[in-house]
Amino acid sequence: MRPRSPLTRLQALARVPAMGLAVTLASASAWVPSTLSGQAVVGTVREQGTREPILGAMVRLMTDSSWTGVRFLTAVDGRFSLKAPRPGFYGITVERIGFASTDAGTVTVTEGQTLTHDIEVTAAPVRLEGLEVAGSRRRCRLTDDPGGRTQSVWDEVRKALDAARWTEREAGLQFQIVSHTRTLDSSGRRILDEKRRTSTASGGNSVRTLPPAELVKDGYAQTGEDGSTSWYGPDAAVLLSDDFLETHCFTLVDGPKEQPDLLGLDFTPVQGREVPDIRGVMWVDRNSARLDRVEFRYVGLDQAAGDDQARGEVRFAELSDGRWIVRDWSIRAPLLALSRRNVSGRPIERVMVTGVQEQGSDVIRARGRDVDWLADIAVGRVVGTVWDSVAERGLAGAEVALPGRAHVARTDTSGAFTMDGVAPGTYRITFDAPRLDSLGVEPAAREVVVQPGREARVDLAVPSLMSILALGCPTPHAVVGRVRGSDGKPLEGAAVTAVGVAPDGS
Repeated sequence: MRPRSPLTRLQALARVPAMGLAVTLASASAWVPSTLSGQAVVGTVREQGTREPILGAMVRLMTDSSWTGVRFLTAVDGRFSLKAPRPGFYGITVERIGFASTDAGTVTVTEGQTLTHDIEVTAAPVRLEGLEVAGSRRRCRLTDDPGGRTQSVWDEVRKALDAARWTEREAGLQFQIVSHTRTLDSSGRRILDEKRRTSTASGGNSVRTLPPAELVKDGYAQTGEDGSTSWYGPDAAVLLSDDFLETHCFTLVDGPKEQPDLLGLDFTPVQGREVPDIRGVMWVDRNSARLDRVEFRYVGLDQAAGDDQARGEVRFAELSDGRWIVRDWSIRAPLLALSRRNVSGRPIERVMVTGVQEQGSDVIRARGRDVDWLADIAVGRVVGTVWDSVAERGLAGAEVALPGRAHVARTDTSGAFTMDGVAPGTYRITFDAPRLDSLGVEPAAREVVVQPGREARVDLAVPSLMSILALGCPTPHAVVGRVRGSDGKPLEGAAVTAVGVAPDGS
């Protein structure tokens, strides 16, 4: 076994250059083609009865035997445009999340023809609210459960993933992205260092991973020649692929206690997988049938050290025009080191977890034709004061920072500070000021726990005069005190002389 290097590579959902960690954006074509060559079917999808356009409906072009690969996701105007691969006879189906699929009839398209085919669909909701998990069986082939409970949930997951996949390929969006890289302690709870970067990009989605066939063949955690491991996560294309479906089994699970409205589609690798894989849960809202997130962890690793820290999450969001994006993702992996020691004269080697590295990315804004989406990011606030214990007043102009200087604030004249937009987590917070240099001290860091939507308070202080004198005294004997003027205020620059006999008699 070759231990992993502390420089664990979190390739995550991004295919990155060898020089560092970054997010690679998939390129995309325009939202609606300006011209159509060859033969095509165009039209509008409307609600039966109200005639209102339907957004977020996936319109597919079918042959007698299968899907042609041609599809279109309707926007707010309900319009669609399907380019037929060749003249002929086609069927059309319409899918939308939370509703039963609709067979929208058949069309015959001649060479070079653009045929108009408007569609009306009825609202036949898919009911997941009362779906019972008890008694559901693990399915290693979803096609073996047509019309079953597991298949019904997968169909709704698939619709959202399919919309995200279509968005990636076809929809031109402008993204504003905040990426982060964190180093945490070995427990994965305390953030020791954090780097954040804001960027903008164009494309159909904010993330991309390895092709599904490569992940099936080489695994989701791949060790290179230098001993370091690259960790990959699943995007919509991976989860929709035949490679993923053929190498995982599925069953239904209830949502966590704090989120009872969620219903989970649990997936786990089939027996006999000999490369690192992932197992996890795709969480769906019972009421709307919309995909919320995919949680996963890595299994089948070379060794078990830190395997509880090897995990990730992908969260999805539906835009107001029916498109779907990966709104954020994160992956954690253990940092490992090989420990060698002699026990009873025998060398013992043990792989130890020295820390945890996390990489992630949040889309905080997505803009396109008819849409301007802003993320509701779960962040907290840190407030507090820096107190000068020697001068007995607030310390103005002190620089307060979280690890890696991801957030920095400066105190006002009263010593107060505020940090907004802090990601949830446990941090060690520090401060610096010229006052510390004059006193020759370095104050201890404090721990602060940040929770989403809440304000965390932490008060920092310059050490007291007694503590400063004790640090500089070579023996435990010291005389400390404070000189005040007649007005009772501390008197600076006063000379103080100790007269007496030292403990050693000198």
